[in-house]
Amino acid sequence: MKLNNIPVRNILQKNTVSVPPDTSLSKSLRIMSENHISCLIIAEGSRPLGILTERDIIKIASRRIDIYSTKISEVMSSPVITVSIDANILEIYGILRSERIRHLVVLDRDGVGQGVVTQTDIIKELGARLNQRKSVYDVMTRNVLTANLDDLFINTIKLMAERSISCVVVEDDFRPVGLITERDVSRLMSQGVNFLKEKLGSWMSTPVEFVASDTPLVEAIRRMDEKKHRRFLVMDEKWRLTGLITQSDLVRGMLEGDYVEGLREEIAAKENALQRNEERYRLLVEGVRIIGWEYDHSIECFTFVSGKAEEITGYKPKRWYEKGFWLEHIHADDRDAAFEHYEDAVENVRNREFEYRMIAADGAIIWLRNVVDVVTHEDGSVTLRGILFDITAEKRLQQQVVQASKLSSIGTFVAGVAHELNNPLTAVILYADSLVMESAGLSEKAVEELKIIKKQSARASSIVQNLLKFSRKFEPGKSACHVNTILEDTVQLHEYHLKADNIEIKRLFDKNIPEMSADLNQLQQVFSNIIINAYQAMKEANVKGEIRISSKLDNDKIVIVIENDGQTIPEDKLGNIFDPFFTTKEVGEGTGLGLSIAHGIIEEHGGSLRAENIGDCVVRFTIILPTNTEDRPAETDDANDKFKAVDIARVKVLLLEDEESIINFVSRTLSEKGAIVKMASNGKEAVDYLEKEEFDVVLSDIKMPVMTGLELGNWLYENKPEYLSRFVLVTGSVDITAENYCLQHGCRQLVKPFRMDELISTIYNVVSNN
Repeated sequence: MKLNNIPVRNILQKNTVSVPPDTSLSKSLRIMSENHISCLIIAEGSRPLGILTERDIIKIASRRIDIYSTKISEVMSSPVITVSIDANILEIYGILRSERIRHLVVLDRDGVGQGVVTQTDIIKELGARLNQRKSVYDVMTRNVLTANLDDLFINTIKLMAERSISCVVVEDDFRPVGLITERDVSRLMSQGVNFLKEKLGSWMSTPVEFVASDTPLVEAIRRMDEKKHRRFLVMDEKWRLTGLITQSDLVRGMLEGDYVEGLREEIAAKENALQRNEERYRLLVEGVRIIGWEYDHSIECFTFVSGKAEEITGYKPKRWYEKGFWLEHIHADDRDAAFEHYEDAVENVRNREFEYRMIAADGAIIWLRNVVDVVTHEDGSVTLRGILFDITAEKRLQQQVVQASKLSSIGTFVAGVAHELNNPLTAVILYADSLVMESAGLSEKAVEELKIIKKQSARASSIVQNLLKFSRKFEPGKSACHVNTILEDTVQLHEYHLKADNIEIKRLFDKNIPEMSADLNQLQQVFSNIIINAYQAMKEANVKGEIRISSKLDNDKIVIVIENDGQTIPEDKLGNIFDPFFTTKEVGEGTGLGLSIAHGIIEEHGGSLRAENIGDCVVRFTIILPTNTEDRPAETDDANDKFKAVDIARVKVLLLEDEESIINFVSRTLSEKGAIVKMASNGKEAVDYLEKEEFDVVLSDIKMPVMTGLELGNWLYENKPEYLSRFVLVTGSVDITAENYCLQHGCRQLVKPFRMDELISTIYNVVSNN
C-alpha cells in the first residue's frame, strides 16, 4: 500500500484535551502533567483557536512568565497549523517537516476539530512497514547539546529555547548520566520549581536509555515502545556518545525517501498540469475574439496585429500594415470621434478606451472596443499598443433590449387605446344585438343595416381583443394552443391595411392539425413579423398580389408556409437575413432584429425557420414545429358559444359601471329577465348598498371612480369574504393583474366587449355555484 493512500483518520488521536482561552497557564500546565500529554488545544466550542506544546513551554520558561496570572490565550501558538481529515500520511509529514512542528490539529470539512496527529502516531502506524536495511546511525541527530550536573536550570532552558531542541544530555566527567527534556521543564513548571536557583543534577531524568549506532530502526522502535521513551542516546563501538535518536528522527527515517519520491511525483504532476494550463490558456487566448496590435505614430501604420485580426474582420494582416488602413475602414459616422480619441492619446500621452464600428471585408458592421496604451521613447517617437475587443454580440444584445423596451412602450400604448375603445364598443354590440332581436316592425333595409352594424361591431371586437392579446406583457411560458387559431388571430390584426393596399391574404389551414405546446404570444410575434416583412416587400415592389398562408401536418411535424408575391431576396443576402442587425432597408427604416428574433423563437420551440426564393417573384418562409401533441379537448371561444336560455328571475344583482350607455342597457335587460338590479356609479355607493342589503351577484368594472374594482374586491375580502364567490370583475383589457386576482380569490372575470348572453350566462353560473 502506498503511503499517500494511508489517510489521516487511520492515525488520528481523537481523545485530545482542550481548554477555553481564559484558562490560567498554571492550570494548563497541571493538566498536561497529570495527563502525560505533549500538547493542549485551546478552543471555543469545537473550533480550535490555538495550541500549547512542550516546545512552547520551553520558550515560556525562558522568559520567566508568572504562570498564575497569565492566561493560556496570551502564550498559545496561534493560528493553529491544521490539516484536513482527507489528508494522507505523506501530506502530514510534509507539513510537520516544513513547519518544524510535532503536533498537527485535524479539522473536518466544516472546520471543526477532530483530533491531533503526532510523530508517535505515525510511528505506530508505519512501524511494521519500515525498511529493514536502515540503522539508527542513518537517521540519528549528530549534534547533541550537553550540560554539566552543576549548570543552572535557567541557562539550559534558554539554550533549548534558542536552538529549538527537545532535550539536553547531562554529563558527569564526559559521561552521560541524565536528560533534561521539554516534558521535564513542563512538569517542573507546574510544580513551581525555581529555575533561577536549581541545578540540573537535582531534576534531570535518569537513568537514560542507550542504543548502539548499528541497531536497526525496527529494533529501536520496538525498544522505545517497550521502555515508553521518546529518545535514546546513541553510542559508538567504543561506547562514546555519538548522537541522539528521537521520534522525529524515526519518522524522518521511515518517510524521507517516500516523501522525496512523492515530491518528485507531485512536481511532475504539477509540470504536466502547468503544460495543460498553458495549452488551455493558449486555446483560450486564441478562442477569445480580441486583436492585439501595435501602431507607429510616425509612419501612421500598424507594425503588428495578432492572428485574430483576419478572423474577426476578414482582412489579412498585410492589409492592416497599409498606411491609412485603420481610419479608412472605420464606419463613416464614427470616424471623426475615433480620430479625436487617437489624437488626444498621442498629444497628451494618455491611455484611452473607446468604441467604434468597423466595416468588415464582407461589408458587415462589427463593433470594436479599443484599449490603447501610449508608449513614448527617448527619441521622442510614440508607439501605441493595445487590444481590440470584438463587442458586436454585446452591442446586439443592448440593441435587442432597447428594441424590446420600444415594443413594450408601443404595446402599453396600444393596450390603453384598446381599453378606451372597449366601453363604447360594448355599448354598440349590446344595442345592436337588442335591435336585431326586436326587428319585427322594421323595414327589410333597416334589418340588413342592423345586421351589418352587428357584424362590423363583432369584427371590431375581434380586432380589439387581438390588439390586447398582442400588446399584453406575458410571462414567457408554453401552454396548449392551436397553430391555426394563432395564425387567424395574427391575420386579423393586419388584414384591413393589407386589403387597403390591394393585398389579399389567402388561408389554407389544415383542420386536422392537433394542439401543441408552445408560447402562443411568441409564435404570434413570429407570424406577425413575417407578414409585415412580406407586406413591406410587396409595397416596395409595387406589387398587388397575395400573401398565402398554409398549415399542414407532416408526420409528427406542423409545417407553416407563408408566401408573398413581392420582390425576391438577392441570393447573396439570402444567407444573412436571420443574422441580427442585417437589413436590406434604408437606414432608419429597420432594425434588422425582427427575423433574427423570429428565428431564435422558432429554435427555442425545437423547430426551424428558413427562407427561399421560388422562381422570380415569390418569397417563401417555411416554419416547421414539433407537434408535442397530447390528448386534450380543444378550447372553445366563449364569445361564439350558442346562447342558452337561462332563468335569472329574482336574482339580486349589484351593478357597478360608470359608462352610462352600458349600465342603462344592462340594467334594463336584466330587469326584463326578471332580475332585481341595483346600480352604483362608484365603489363607495356599492359599499353603502352592501352594508344594508344582500345580493346574489356583484358585477364591477375594474376602473371605477372613488374605489376601483380591485379595491372593492379587497373590501369584500376584509368585510364580507363570502361575497368573493359572487364577485365578477369586468375588465376592458386582457389584464394579468385581474386574472391573478380572480384566481387567488376565487372570483370571476368578464372581458369587454361582451354580449348580453355572455353576461347572463355568467350571472347564472355564479348563482348556480352558490
